[in-house]
Amino acid sequence: MIVVVVAAILVLISAFIWPGWAHRKKESAPAPSPQTQTSQSQPARTVQYVPLPQGATKLEQAMPNYVGSYARVSVKAATTWQESYPIEEWVVTYDNGKSDITLLAAQWPLAGNAAGEYASLSSALQGTSLSSGKVTVSGQQTGSFEVKKQDKPSQSTALWQNSTCVFEAQGPGTSAQTFWQAFPF
Repeated sequence: MIVVVVAAILVLISAFIWPGWAHRKKESAPAPSPQTQTSQSQPARTVQYVPLPQGATKLEQAMPNYVGSYARVSVKAATTWQESYPIEEWVVTYDNGKSDITLLAAQWPLAGNAAGEYASLSSALQGTSLSSGKVTVSGQQTGSFEVKKQDKPSQSTALWQNSTCVFEAQGPGTSAQTFWQAFPF
């Protein structure tokens, strides 16, 4: 019993008096480098987004307020892909103060319908390929994407399918690729 009491006293002495391990300040993690902070900061935004109208559909609500430095400035009903019978279709304009991105977004009742529309649009997409591949969300493939650049006029088009939706973004230069890469799923 005496050994236990002496051991407890020694532990308390070593914890709070010498060497004082119980009240030492924890070393803080090194501050992130300025490069790390810059890469995680929000892009410079010069344009404020325009709120969605009251009663906006789920697809309209899925259109983000901001995509990178671009702000959503308008949402209008569209009929571009009406021949393939989407449930709903919207043309969404994003602006960064220098240029616009026009996003056409539509939703079909089944992923197979959207995949069929994507395949048709993809095969008709003209220009030099900038990138292509699979769309994955939470490690699961939900569709495909393709980005092409056209020389006349100098613009790019990003086309992607994510489950039951198809999106087509167009903008000057290679801006559609930058937009597509920043678009949240």
